[in-house]
Amino acid sequence: MTATVTYTTVNGRLMMENRGGVKTAYVSDTLGNLIQCRDASGNKTYEAFYWSYGEIRASTGTNPSPWGFVGLLGYYTDALNYLYVRARYYRPNLTRWQTVDPLWPWQMSYVYARSSPSKFADSRGLCPWCIIPCAPCAACIIDLLIVCPPGIPSWGQCVQGVWDNLPTWLKWGCGIACAACLACIPTCGVPEPGMPPEESLPPEPEPLPRPICPPEIWDCAAATKKALSMCAPGPDCFTCIAFQCTTFGGSISFECSAECVGIGALYCLGKSM
Repeated sequence: MTATVTYTTVNGRLMMENRGGVKTAYVSDTLGNLIQCRDASGNKTYEAFYWSYGEIRASTGTNPSPWGFVGLLGYYTDALNYLYVRARYYRPNLTRWQTVDPLWPWQMSYVYARSSPSKFADSRGLCPWCIIPCAPCAACIIDLLIVCPPGIPSWGQCVQGVWDNLPTWLKWGCGIACAACLACIPTCGVPEPGMPPEESLPPEPEPLPRPICPPEIWDCAAATKKALSMCAPGPDCFTCIAFQCTTFGGSISFECSAECVGIGALYCLGKSM
């Protein structure tokens, strides 16, 4: 008999599940990745670390749910490790979408998160939004609305009173976060000025094949990835970008903190010389 699963969400983010009476709480990072599961007693039952484009770098325990990379914003992992994101599927191993953006050409056809997966998320599969500044901005607004819910008498005076009593550093923090959020939120589906009419648009692009790389490049990538996994875990190490092989000189591009990347960078540098 299939167990019934009930999910609890807060402001659109998954928080916990009740699977046939077994409750599991989800622990998220800023991006919306499922990084831990905890049982009803608070014990850790699962933990995962991700490469920036979504492949699991390391994990312990068992994840009872289909949520993983940006899973708490709705990225659903299927049996083929494709991520269903409402409008289309994302493939972490290829660092790209499976199909063209329905909003193309006003959005990039296959590129995921504007090639900045540690900064942007795309919970609808249509256009990325800047989650790093928008998350703290949303927290500021939600906290304000909890103290001063809309509809109460003298709502404007309540908001002004709360704002006046905030510490200066918090005012600056909320203001900068919300300004940055407004600056980076894309306008989805709205043609840019001067965009030609639909009948004159170029044909839809063909699907892009996965880059083919020399075996020694993959060996280097594997060795470096192993070296990185041996470094001491820390906040910066968890955001290492997955290795991407390119046909331009057979290079490996990656971005990581100096603490983590040293061993692997030296190894790959020696292989390429």
